[in-house]
Amino acid sequence: MGRLAPVSNVRLSSLRVLLFVPVPILALLSNSDELLVAILAVSSVVAVVLDALRQRMKCMPFPVLVLLVSAGQLSCYVAAGQHGTASLPGLAEQAAALRGPGQQTAVAANTKRISTMSIVMAAYNEHQYMKRTLDSIIESTPPEVLLEIIVVDDGSDPPLKPLTEGYSLVKVLRHEERRGLIKSKTEGGNMATADMIMFLDAHVKPEQFWYRPLLRHMNVNYKRVVVPLIPILDAKTWIPNNRAVGVKMMFDWSLHFRWFDNNDDLVPCMSGGLFGITRQWWHESGEYDYGMNAWGAENIEQSIRIWLCGGEIYVARDSRVAHVFRSKFPYSINNTEVYINKIRTVEAWFDDFKNQYYQADPAAKTLLPLVGDISERLALKTQMQCKPFSWYIEKFKDVFVSKNMLPPQMFLIRDASTQLCVAASAEESLAESSCDEESKSQRWTVLMDHQHQGIKHMGSSKCLNEAGSQVTLQMCVPEAVGQGWALRNGYVRRGSSCLEGKDTGELDIKSCGGFLQRTGPFEYFGHRFIT
Repeated sequence: MGRLAPVSNVRLSSLRVLLFVPVPILALLSNSDELLVAILAVSSVVAVVLDALRQRMKCMPFPVLVLLVSAGQLSCYVAAGQHGTASLPGLAEQAAALRGPGQQTAVAANTKRISTMSIVMAAYNEHQYMKRTLDSIIESTPPEVLLEIIVVDDGSDPPLKPLTEGYSLVKVLRHEERRGLIKSKTEGGNMATADMIMFLDAHVKPEQFWYRPLLRHMNVNYKRVVVPLIPILDAKTWIPNNRAVGVKMMFDWSLHFRWFDNNDDLVPCMSGGLFGITRQWWHESGEYDYGMNAWGAENIEQSIRIWLCGGEIYVARDSRVAHVFRSKFPYSINNTEVYINKIRTVEAWFDDFKNQYYQADPAAKTLLPLVGDISERLALKTQMQCKPFSWYIEKFKDVFVSKNMLPPQMFLIRDASTQLCVAASAEESLAESSCDEESKSQRWTVLMDHQHQGIKHMGSSKCLNEAGSQVTLQMCVPEAVGQGWALRNGYVRRGSSCLEGKDTGELDIKSCGGFLQRTGPFEYFGHRFIT
């Protein structure tokens, strides 16, 4: 019997090793990112080494080690799922659940796994690039994923169809007369039959495995629209420049948009040319505004609508589709039509903030009579219970601030310790009184530009100013010594001076001292943007 013990020990050790590998195997079977699978596999090897050390040192029960290793691997897998690098449906749902109740609903509504792709390309006179684009797509996308390529030939002369012959996956929808990008993409999207629709321009080159991160993101949340990184593609050599890459976009108040990156994965505005969307969410979210004209602002309208109506837009940083950026449009642009598209976007989605657009571009108001009927967009907005535009500003507040776009805010300053609000008296001194959002004496805003910084009283247009042992209202003066007040970490403070409320309603100036180690009592109350 003694001779059999070593064999038993070997079998037991083998069984122990097997307990460390289920999660890496799961990641491999679910077509996860190769890097993630490699990391999980290495963690299993490390776990085997740790188990050997555990046995030698006779510390920690083996089941505890297994639980710790498995918990760590699962956490890594779920975290990867949140960022679009894991795709097992059950764990994808867990990842969405960690992100909040809203995402649980989005995932639960889509029980079918997203695994196939229809590519839609609106094309006008793309003879130079069409075959190279088709070849690049087919070479980089396996047939079990790529169901079809729909080319909407928008009045090209000569027609594009002869260039697509020999490609069994390609379907051509021909417009004998140009109808424009928006209508072409809408019709192409509505022809699609795969689980997801990938809109591409007809002058692109996807890299190998570009499709995987897109599908993974959508299997986390079917309402997640995904954009790849977009390197510049050399039109002659067909070689991408991976040092010049478009990531995400943002518009200004005149609705011009530019590339930027702030290193998170949330996209406030898509470029519109290259993006993936599940077929279900394409239809549910309203496709494109079919009342828009040929080209312009459709990407802004769609981006805002997706965010306000329950969706989200992510950049997949591990997916690249190179794009030829031409020095000028290959076709004429009607500026009046672009204006009308912008106005339709603003009137449908900007709510109380539409004046920000008209102030930035006053000429737009003269075209309001030409905007047409937007009742369909407004009905969609009501039907989907979309959030107000102020939510979008709050969602991307850092972006608005960085672009100097954040509208001024009006707010009350409430003292949580007394439940009273800071108010200005007729003598322009300060005191605390019962909070009243309708009281002009309690309305404040932040004053911040290159020369001014402080808290301004809305009623008098004067600033908090420290004078000796008191704070009063004085004319706002650039770089005034006593006016650099701010509400931070619960304190109304300027340098080492802080306001302190009393039960009597009086306000004193105290030295901030060491009590700033904790959060102070003052807070924004009833704040809203000034539009």
